[in-house]
Amino acid sequence: MDHNSAIGTHEVTISQYSQFLNAVGASDPYQLYNPSLMTNALNGGIKRSGSDGNYSYIPTPGTERYPITGLSWLDAARFANWLSNGQPAGEQTALTTEDGACTMSPDAINRKLAVTRNTIDPNTQKAVSHFIPTENEWYKSAYFNPDLNQGAGGY
Repeated sequence: MDHNSAIGTHEVTISQYSQFLNAVGASDPYQLYNPSLMTNALNGGIKRSGSDGNYSYIPTPGTERYPITGLSWLDAARFANWLSNGQPAGEQTALTTEDGACTMSPDAINRKLAVTRNTIDPNTQKAVSHFIPTENEWYKSAYFNPDLNQGAGGY
């Protein structure tokens, strides 16, 4: 993580994830909506209506500000791609969910290989603005103190 990066201080809400689904989920080939988890009362929830090609999504009333749950790592990576790409609307393609912060190669995903994390978003040609932190980045955000060691920082 460079000095210009920061880890978000708030969870992604059900309302934010619903906006994402409405932008890219009219059809849902990558199953970004998980009906068995996202309609569960314990998890808050998102309701889907319509049919494939015309789906729409709304948060269960009263849960809009709850954190979203029931996502896979791949769902979260696609959400990060969408944010990094400027929150575009349209099919789930390289321009919306499949490239950006991470390159979601179908071959790599099918073979359960590592997904490539990009430093430059191939769609915007700008530094990636949103991504899932690595384990080391999580530790640094939790334990690093920049004021230790006469301003050199430490743990």
